[in-house]
Amino acid sequence: MSPLIVIPARLKSERLPNKPLLPVCGRPLYVLIYRLARSISHNVIIATPDVEITKSCEAYNIPAMLTDPEHTSGTERCAEVVQRSVRKPEVIINWQVDEVLDEPKEVLKLAHRQINRGGIGTLLETDLCTEEELECPHTVKAAANPSGRCFWFSRGALRGSRPHVGIYAFSPSVLSAVSARRSTPLSAAESLEQLSWLEIGYAIWGDPSSGGIQINTQTDYDLLCKVVKE
Repeated sequence: MSPLIVIPARLKSERLPNKPLLPVCGRPLYVLIYRLARSISHNVIIATPDVEITKSCEAYNIPAMLTDPEHTSGTERCAEVVQRSVRKPEVIINWQVDEVLDEPKEVLKLAHRQINRGGIGTLLETDLCTEEELECPHTVKAAANPSGRCFWFSRGALRGSRPHVGIYAFSPSVLSAVSARRSTPLSAAESLEQLSWLEIGYAIWGDPSSGGIQINTQTDYDLLCKVVKE
């Protein structure tokens, strides 16, 4: 089983503008994510509202789809890719462009597990949040029960939580359903679409992840450039 992996990428990031095109070892950031994804699937595509990104993809011979600029989330971009695809995949992975150096085998395992369970799959780091992570608004925290079912996500100091990894697994039907729902008051307040999925009754399952580097700020980007050069 080779999942469809969609990498949503846009230039208008409030915290780190032009993020997908920032250079890492001489190549745009999205190229690093694409190569990780290609190590586990032959079906990988960049989904973007920006012509500048599609032109960059052409230069690197990377498949890209120009999606509706009115979309409000990467989930909606993933859903458009599936809607326009001739073959409907068993599982769709939304691999956010700022999730770098994650372990591809963990993502593939997530995809395989999603075939046999309902709801939505995602990844949570195995260790609890540090005090620094708890206080950082850029770190999304997830609280889950012992079976891995998530019951809350927050940008605040959620005690007993683990860092959330922005990679999701959906069936086509679930992806279509959640992408069609608008933000709820709780999800809008936290700027976390996962909360709206919980509010409308979908189970979100957190599989273990060794974690990578999440690129939210200039400091994160500087750390990534240092790590990949070492």
